[in-house]
Parts: sequence; structure tokens; C-alpha cells
Amino acid sequence: MQPKIYRTMKKHIIFLFIVFCIINGLAAQDENSDALYLKQKKEFVLNTDGSMDYNYSHQLKLITYLSSDKQFGESFIVFNPIYQQLSIHRATTTMASGRKVKSPENAFNEVLPQFAPNAPAFNNLREMVVTHTGIEPGATIDLSYTVHSKRDFLPALMGNELLPGTAPVKELTIVVKIPVAQTLSFQLFNTKATPVAMSDGVYKTYTWKFTNIKALSHEIFQSKDNRLLPRMSFVVGKQIVEKITAQPAFKLEVNDAMKAAVNKIKANETDPLKIALGLQELVVGELTTIPVPPVCTGFRFRTPVEVWNSNYGSEPEKALLLSALLKQAGISNNVSAANFKGLQDGEATNPLLFSDYYVMTDFGKAGKFTLSPVRLNEQDPLVSQPYRKVSLLIPGKAINAGSIDQEKNQLSLNGKLTLDVKGKVTGSCNATWKGIVQPYYRIRKNEKAVAGLFTDGIVNQDIKVYTIKENKPLTLNVDYTIEKGDALHETSGLQYLALPQQLGDAGNWGFSELPSIRTENLELPAEIDQEYNLSITLPNSYTLLSPEIKKNLKNGAGNVEIIIKKEGQAIVITRNLSLNSLVLKPEQVPDLKALMNLWLNKNYKQLILKKN
Repeated sequence: MQPKIYRTMKKHIIFLFIVFCIINGLAAQDENSDALYLKQKKEFVLNTDGSMDYNYSHQLKLITYLSSDKQFGESFIVFNPIYQQLSIHRATTTMASGRKVKSPENAFNEVLPQFAPNAPAFNNLREMVVTHTGIEPGATIDLSYTVHSKRDFLPALMGNELLPGTAPVKELTIVVKIPVAQTLSFQLFNTKATPVAMSDGVYKTYTWKFTNIKALSHEIFQSKDNRLLPRMSFVVGKQIVEKITAQPAFKLEVNDAMKAAVNKIKANETDPLKIALGLQELVVGELTTIPVPPVCTGFRFRTPVEVWNSNYGSEPEKALLLSALLKQAGISNNVSAANFKGLQDGEATNPLLFSDYYVMTDFGKAGKFTLSPVRLNEQDPLVSQPYRKVSLLIPGKAINAGSIDQEKNQLSLNGKLTLDVKGKVTGSCNATWKGIVQPYYRIRKNEKAVAGLFTDGIVNQDIKVYTIKENKPLTLNVDYTIEKGDALHETSGLQYLALPQQLGDAGNWGFSELPSIRTENLELPAEIDQEYNLSITLPNSYTLLSPEIKKNLKNGAGNVEIIIKKEGQAIVITRNLSLNSLVLKPEQVPDLKALMNLWLNKNYKQLILKKN
């Protein structure tokens, strides 16, 4: 038996080893971060008088010099002084030495929010800039404030909280406190947690706790609306969207100047879709977009006439303006909002989840088409967006979020070309664009645009004749007659002939700089199938130096097939790419990289020739 002193020492050693492991574990968690939220709390309160409080606090530990110099030296709080009151309870820094430093009076400065420049209608908004003092690596910033909102400023107490932030969070608490007579609807996305519910007879309180939340990643090809990240959404009450659509802006009234603008476009065009696209171009191009989040104005929107007269507007305001102009032109339409799947339908809809506002037109048998009020799209922006839903915002009607179909996205090119002794390429080809890659709006505006639908190998002036065989909303098929002079370019005595590549090809998506190691899921712009089948006949005076190859790679991200072979004087090229998974897990990204490295290999996108 070991002496007692050795047993005591052994216990102390084990204890110290455990402490060492814990400390190193925390250090490992922080080693790639500039800062760490030790605690973060967000509390949403609906008071019995209808007013609301948002109570926020955090303890933020600074780790690197970068965090203490630029990233976290200031905090920003946006509020609307007309309807909201900001109270800062605490802004203190505990330095590495333990000394506490309070932010002085001149550390609190109100400015106009960065997203509302040159827009008098939004000049009432304020952004409190809190400058933290005494910051250094090892310091901890303790911030606490309340934003009190007057009754009826917002249509309901609601939240749309993305859990990851600019730094990892060790412990996050979200609290929703409502009167006992009210009803709470909530959803969690990409995370799991069960709230602790309590009641004191006056209020019901729901508390969620989350731990060890990673910081937001800056990796490319993440979902636009962060739909794949942990998120909590909640709303209190019913018929919330109906309150929004009941405001005067949704009456879609117009003035004489707006009528004149519509008449001017209609005077030069009779095609209803072209008229709609002309009005969209007017709203997008001639009115400035002010990216004010609707929550900052309490989802209050100015009328189309006010927006027109001011020559600027937020995205939903410009959507209402476009809707009013289309209505004046006699085109049936509705303002709509898009969001990722999971939106609570019916009376519990949370408008904070609306990520984009559109105008959905209805041309009867000719179909329905969606228009953005802030950008010009070559195709309907909701084509092949199966992970999203779209909701019509119709006054007096309950909202109903409709699903969006997944279309077949496809490129194909079949051609027979001939190279002559002077380096001129002639021949014909047939090209097809389907789904999201069909630039339907662009072609409807101007059919001549079909001559510019190639990004390599063929340019506008190379196309002598084209025949549009089919141009439907989801399918474009065109016959081309090609005459390309000086098709070859010479380097070190060798001749190079670039192979044609269509607009929309995945090779143009930016995969050339795709890292092999990734921490977050990767979302492609679209699932797609691409097929190129070409036959190029060479004159006897040219010899093919490119090796005949047959490459076939199939993995978890899709498959690539590339074939280059000689058949007499003809060179037959087959290039096929299929990307059939919209979302890839981090461990699948090397598969995608392998596919794209093969597809983008310049030796397989051109022919190398030698003149005899």
C-alpha cells in the first residue's frame, strides 16, 4: 500500500492535470479567434401596456491586438428616436491587470447609420457608437443597454436571431418575456434547444441557452441568407403581415408624373412583358436604393408617390412603387417577399425572415414572372430556388408561403467546325440553355443578345447567322453559323485554338481559388448539367499536338468526362460536367475541387496545333 503522502500528491497531480487540460481546451477554442464572447444575453420583453424592451448585454474577451485595435474597439446600436429610447447601463473594460475602466461621456456619439446616406426620409434614424477604452489583449468588455420601443412601433414582438456572430460565443442566453394572455410561436433552424418556461401569473418567460457557438465563417460560396447556420426565430401574436399590408402604401396610388412615365414606355412597346421589364429598368436604374432594414422603420413604408418624388427608397418601398407603375400599365401583379424554407405560414408569419422583396406579375396564359425592384436579372430570380418560398403580400388576405420548383438547369452545345489553312474557323452549332442559365429576360428585351451568350472561343462578331428555334421562360435553343477569322493564337511556334464555352458554365463561377480545407457547408449557385460535343476538322497542313485523352471522374460532388480523340482529320471533343448536389458538406469540398480542377484544366479547354 502506498503511503498517505504519495496518495495525496497523486490526487493533487491528477487535479492539476485536469485543470491543465481544461485551460488548454479553452486555449484551443480561442487560438484561431481574435475575441471570445464569454457571455452574451438577448432579452425581448412585451410589456403589458404594449410597449417593448430589448435588453442586451455581453462580456467580450479580447485575445489579439487586431481585436483590441480595430475589430471590437467600438459597438454600434441602431435605433429610431421617434419611437425608441436607448439607455446604456454599462460600458466598462476590465483590463488584463484587473483594473476597471469606464467609458467616458465623450465615448458615446450618435451618428446617422451607414446604410441611410443622402436620404432625408431616414435622417431620423440614429446609430450610437460606443467607443471602448482601456482595451488590450486580455481585456474584457462589459456592455449592457436597453432599447425601449413605444406601443405599436413594431407590428409585433419578434426576433430573427442568427446565433453565430463576429466572434465565438461561450454562452448565449435568449429570453422572451410576454404577458400570460399572449401566444409565442418560435422555430429553431440548424440547432436544437428546449426552452425553460416559467410564469409569475403576469408574464410568461421562455429561456434558451446555447453554448460554444462558432464565429461566422468568411468562406466563399455560403448561402446568401445564411439559411444553413444556427438561427432562432420567434413572433408573438397573429395576423402580423395583415397589419403591414393595411398601411396606405399598399393602396398603390400614382400621380400624374408616374402616369406619364408609364405612358412613355407603353408608347414605344406593345409586348406586356417588355413593358414590365421597361418599368423595372426605370425603378432599378433611376431611383437610388437605400438599404434600410424594414425593422428600423417599424415596417412602415412610404407611399409610391412619396418614393417617386424623393427619387430613392428602400427595397420594399421600391417594390411597392414598381407594383403601382405596373398596375397603372394594366399589368396584374402583387408585391411578394421571399425567404428560406421554414417560414411559419398563416397567422404566425415572422416578417423579419423576409430576405428579398419582389413584384410577381401575372400575364395569364403567358405565365407569371418575378421582377426585382433593386437589380436587373437576366432570368426570373426565383427560378430553381427550391430552398426558398415566396409569399404574396395582399392587403386583407392571410399570407401563404408557396414553394418554388427545382428546374432542370442545363447547358448543351453540339457543333461541327472546320479550320482552314489561313486559321479561319467556319461551321455551325446548336446551343441550349435551360433553367436558371436561360437568360430569358435579356433575350426578350433584345433577341440580338443571343450572339453574346459565349464566354470563350466565340464572340459576337464570329456569329454570322443565328436562328432562335425556341425561346421559352425555361428553355432557349439557338442555331448558329460561325465564321471566325484569326481563330488561332501563336505562342513559341505553336498554335492554340480555344474551345467554345457558354454563358452560365460552372467554369465561370470562381472555383479556381477553391481551398481544399473548409469548415462550413458549401452551397453552389445551382445544380447543373453541361454537355459539349464538338467536331473540328483540321487541314492537312496542321497537326494536333494535344494528346488524345479520356478522363472520367465521378465522386460525391458529381462527375466530369473529357474526351479528345482523332478520327482522320477530325478532332472529336466531348466535355461533360454534372454537379448534382446543391449543398456540399466540408468533407465533400475536395471532391468538388477535384472535379473543377479537371474541368478548368486549360489543356482540355483548347487544342494545341502545329503548322506543318
